[in-house]
Amino acid sequence: MLIDARTLGSEEVMETDVCIVGGGPAGITLAREMAGQDFRVCILESGGTEPDEETQALAEGATSGDCIQEPHTSRARLLGGSSHLWNSAVGKDRVGFRSGILAAGDFEKKDWVPHSGWPFGKEELDPYYERAQTICQLGPYRYDGAGWEAEGAARLPFDEDVLTTSVWQFSGQNVFTDEHRETVLDAANITTYIFANVVEIETSEDGGSVNRFRVACLDGKNFWVAAKIFVLAAGGIENARLLLVSDKKHKAGIGNENDLVGRYFMEHQVVRTGTLFPTSPKLFDRTALYDQRDVNGALVLGKIDFTDSFLQREKLLNVSAMLLPKHKWHHRVRQDSADSLAEMVRAGRRLKVPSDVGSHLKKVAGGLDYVVATTCRKASRGRLFPYFVDSPNLISPGGWSDLDNKHKRFSFFEVLLHTEQAPDPNNRVRLGDERDALGLRRVVLEWQWGEVNIESIRRAQELLAAEFARSGLGKLRIELKEGKPDMVISGLHHHMGTTRINNDPRQGVVDEHGRVHSISNLFTVGCSAFPTGGYINCTLTIVALAIRMADKLKGLIRTVPNLRSTKGVPDGKNLG
Repeated sequence: MLIDARTLGSEEVMETDVCIVGGGPAGITLAREMAGQDFRVCILESGGTEPDEETQALAEGATSGDCIQEPHTSRARLLGGSSHLWNSAVGKDRVGFRSGILAAGDFEKKDWVPHSGWPFGKEELDPYYERAQTICQLGPYRYDGAGWEAEGAARLPFDEDVLTTSVWQFSGQNVFTDEHRETVLDAANITTYIFANVVEIETSEDGGSVNRFRVACLDGKNFWVAAKIFVLAAGGIENARLLLVSDKKHKAGIGNENDLVGRYFMEHQVVRTGTLFPTSPKLFDRTALYDQRDVNGALVLGKIDFTDSFLQREKLLNVSAMLLPKHKWHHRVRQDSADSLAEMVRAGRRLKVPSDVGSHLKKVAGGLDYVVATTCRKASRGRLFPYFVDSPNLISPGGWSDLDNKHKRFSFFEVLLHTEQAPDPNNRVRLGDERDALGLRRVVLEWQWGEVNIESIRRAQELLAAEFARSGLGKLRIELKEGKPDMVISGLHHHMGTTRINNDPRQGVVDEHGRVHSISNLFTVGCSAFPTGGYINCTLTIVALAIRMADKLKGLIRTVPNLRSTKGVPDGKNLG
């Protein structure tokens, strides 16, 4: 059932058994696993079913420190959550998220990485990863490169003690925006409220449990939701924010007795390592495994990893390399040149001068040969510069291995790294002084890349270059920016660590099941709970953790007293 919260009367108290905040992949998965059960479930979603500017503005916040995306640009407040922002592509068609599993070493406590380690190992998540694989409509649960080899698509001959090949798999674009969303909406025991913004977590008199959530609509209406169990599934920024703003009985915020809520914020960075010049042009014909391609209906993309044992021996953070073949005339600024020319042409047609025209002119002049070649190729319908085509990139990396005459089309590989960021308590989400339209304090995201991450990447680049040389594949020329690794993307919308898992309340906000240590019936789910994040995109792990939590809650719900016997909770309507 779908209900617009703006149709409710003010100050109503709605009752349910499980209340979930957030209708993104984590919340939808959790609710989906509870569909058809003999208890009631409620989802509270801030947005509607379509983008809404006024609602999206509630995600705005400030940043401090190194350059990182502002909060509202990497979150989507509508049903389906930030899956609406997934932007990988196959040709001109968008696909969903890059799927991968954390390595066994990502779960381990490392003596060279302070605050690292999960309270359980990868073997605990493996069965849930397999179930998540099906929910996310992916291919076989296999991510090692050997399982995806074919003629012309073999693993490169690296020292297996140093480097290994694995793959990304890609989900469909609309896994959580269509099919699973509809499953939840059709379930008789689930009620989904849209335009319903949680603004306060109200606890019992002794502060040890949650009684109800106060919910506000932008039109001024307010109501309450009382439940047996409450789950925050609103993302790494909003989960922390809701705990921090609920400070009536908990002066530092709920779950924040040890000043951990909002701390240890982590993201995944993309770093341009440099240029790999193959020893032989035949390498372009041998690397189809590292292209994005369809294998029996599964879309995969090969990548190069350091082994867990090598990372431990060298005391490195986790990192993965991606190979993108480039034309000899390609240069990073030259596609910008073509884009700038296109913008100037569009502005000219409108008889306007584009903003920052000086910058556009500089880019066009700097890549004039690229612009001329691109223009001539299009004007001649490919007869001129026949092998000069758009190079694959991070978002749309695939299809190049099927081209003919690759040795004429490509001259080198650009090497990109997906990187892990070490947990650091000084990287944090905190409350600022500005308030949003609902009166809640906006967040400030304090973030620094940090020398430990920079030095680990620098060392990984050197070791990667050494292994390419040893294997005879080619020379990797490392290209730094102002003496540091060239970070081209500071964050991939993976907001991790702000309600971290640790069974010791002095080290984490939630226990191994996601329950807030000091609150008996409040849980968080999603990558806010990650104590470390490897380099792997988060969604498959988020879904696996949500399935695991659902199994836990389905058993727990029957042990919690009925709502009407819970002290301090008034009678109200039933949900569903």
